[in-house]
Amino acid sequence: MKREFVVVKTEDQPAEAASSQVARGFTVRNAARDECYFLGAQMKMIRWADKLRAAALLQEEFWREMEKHLRVRTPQSRLLGEVDDGRFLLEPIEERFHVVSVSLAAFSKREETHFGGRGAKRICASFVASVPHFQVAIAFAMPDDPLPMIHIAIIGTGGMANVHAEKFNAIRGCRVTAACDVDEKRVREFAAKHKIPNVFTSVDALLKFGGFDAVTNVTPDRFHAPISLAVLRKGKHVLCEKPLALNYADAAKMTRAAKKAGVINMVNFSYRNNSSVHKAHDLVREGALGRILHVEAIYFQSWLAQNAWGDWRTSPGLLWRLATKHGSLGVLGDVGVHLLDFATYPAGDIASVHCKLKTFRKAPRDKVGEYHLDANDSAVITAELANGALGSFRTTRWATGHNNSITLSIFGDEGALRIDLDKSGSELELCRIEDRKMSSWTKVDCGVTPSMYERFVTSIKKGVNDQPDFARGAAIQKALDACVQSDTEDRTVAL
Repeated sequence: MKREFVVVKTEDQPAEAASSQVARGFTVRNAARDECYFLGAQMKMIRWADKLRAAALLQEEFWREMEKHLRVRTPQSRLLGEVDDGRFLLEPIEERFHVVSVSLAAFSKREETHFGGRGAKRICASFVASVPHFQVAIAFAMPDDPLPMIHIAIIGTGGMANVHAEKFNAIRGCRVTAACDVDEKRVREFAAKHKIPNVFTSVDALLKFGGFDAVTNVTPDRFHAPISLAVLRKGKHVLCEKPLALNYADAAKMTRAAKKAGVINMVNFSYRNNSSVHKAHDLVREGALGRILHVEAIYFQSWLAQNAWGDWRTSPGLLWRLATKHGSLGVLGDVGVHLLDFATYPAGDIASVHCKLKTFRKAPRDKVGEYHLDANDSAVITAELANGALGSFRTTRWATGHNNSITLSIFGDEGALRIDLDKSGSELELCRIEDRKMSSWTKVDCGVTPSMYERFVTSIKKGVNDQPDFARGAAIQKALDACVQSDTEDRTVAL
């Protein structure tokens, strides 16, 4: 069974409690059967008397309210762009609603036209209310138990944002409906590429729009805290890129703000997309390795030594990662943050660290244009975990031959495991000790695991915060701060 509704735009009529799906200035009414034509979810070309006024009405008022209050994916950014010879392209509204009827009429001439395709079916009423120069009504058929649509806004449209857009748009019941970046050319090209309807060049404008459920913050590191805090104040869910902030104080503030707002908050530690690390976590918690004694983890990249991802000397997207004034914490904050989460999620939390950071000369006077290349290139961390184990964590951007290599070994008194993401993200190797005899290493199929993007959307739908949340991000940030302090003071720092 499906319920039929007609959505009507009126000039002065206030929203009435005719349905739970009521928007300001719009009334959703039960529709009687047998009085209008069925369009289905196919793309249709619709004509009207005054295309400019109609487009303006739909663009600026009707679709915006539909997006915001009825939670419908709408194509408003394409409305004006598709006007050609008096035609208007209406995209299908997927999954939650099917377009049943569309009526546009010139009020001054009292002309009204309904549009139906071949084999049009009369299934619900067309209810048209008068507005200056126009009458507009759209009827929808909605399943009894419609799939909730989660609307995502992306802030920051650099390289990594493309992954976010692709991943979120691939999730059933989720759509990216807004993009925001201070670079207007970049954000418009990004929105066109991913068919994102709403474009903004300031966070304030995006938040004023408000037609979204959640934000994914893909801005440079120094903007993570201020932007996420502004979004949290509006009561929106937040997925923030790593590191959560530039320091523990800001990360803790973000954690408190998220808790106060009562919204879903997660940090995009993307290597948790590998099922092997979750299996390792489970094996350690089950006691399969016995008492954890020693942990070794490395994260090697080579883009300073070779053009693995392009020439860093001419790429702003890489140069900012080498400059502290541009908000970079160096390799420690950029990939060391991943390494610490990847290693300690299964092995256990860090109790203390001793760290050495190193910045190597890369250019005359250590400058390329506006970028002063003072951020660390290599980090060596020794740590004691809360469970008493010792750990060694190493990362560098000078590891020739390693585009993006991550390995983890965890040793216990009853067994060991190792992960090599260059080989597989869904397998690990396990070695058990029986009667003090070492068995051979065996491969363990770890299956599949939901991506961070899927975990975030599922958390919103269920109202239960998955991991890693802001509190986890803050704990990792506290370890990063301790590493910087250790390097500066050349001593072990307790967390």
